[in-house]
Amino acid sequence: MPPRHHRRAGRYRLAGRRRSEELAARLGRGLRERRRALGVTQAQLGLAAGTSQTWVSKAERGKGASGSLETWAAMSAAVGAQLVVYVEDAPGASRPRDYQHVIRQELVIRYAADGGWRADPERLVTGQGAWRYVDVLLRRPLTREVAVVEIWDFLDDVGAGLRGLADKIERVRVETSGTAVSGLLVVRATLRNRRLVSHLAAVFASHFPASSPLWLRALRDPSTSMPGERGLVWTDARGTRLQASKLPRVGLKHRKG
Repeated sequence: MPPRHHRRAGRYRLAGRRRSEELAARLGRGLRERRRALGVTQAQLGLAAGTSQTWVSKAERGKGASGSLETWAAMSAAVGAQLVVYVEDAPGASRPRDYQHVIRQELVIRYAADGGWRADPERLVTGQGAWRYVDVLLRRPLTREVAVVEIWDFLDDVGAGLRGLADKIERVRVETSGTAVSGLLVVRATLRNRRLVSHLAAVFASHFPASSPLWLRALRDPSTSMPGERGLVWTDARGTRLQASKLPRVGLKHRKG
């Protein structure tokens, strides 16, 4: 009889195989739905993700369990989505995994409603390269203003995030010719995020020079114009309110000769 730990490993291996097949089927359906919604062919998706049309077809049919995380992440990015992987104690959960992100989308939409803004969450913006989605696109038709709102729950790749926001703003500006377009970053005020923003204060202040209180007033008050420059505001850790940020003013100090 084989050792006990070998029998256990075999059982878990089989369970892992079954679970991977279930997840592959779920991922395949999601990939197919997103691709079709964008009007993209399997060949185009494969080219954008650095794989083949044959592999995309296999993945969409639920046969992609052998694919690497890198391949799945690339295909997800190519359709403007993000691969999310996690380990949980038991199947199912009382809240969706992106709950913290979604409640902040809800907060922004509700907060801006009084200011005459119309919200378009998860708005697809096209352009060169991968497709991108804006967390919340706010429009104020009467004043022809558009705000590109991005929500960061966890500050990870700051440089890529800042470039992504700038790219989305530019794409929206091209799509909405004749309107004023600006950007707002909403960051969850965890201790880690606050410390990181404080440590990189000059970088964030350069990217978000607009007055944070003015941005909040513009969202809430129809008579207050949106700042022309990008701004940064916080949300409390629970996602129940928006708060102004205090970033330093960045400038050059000249020494007298």
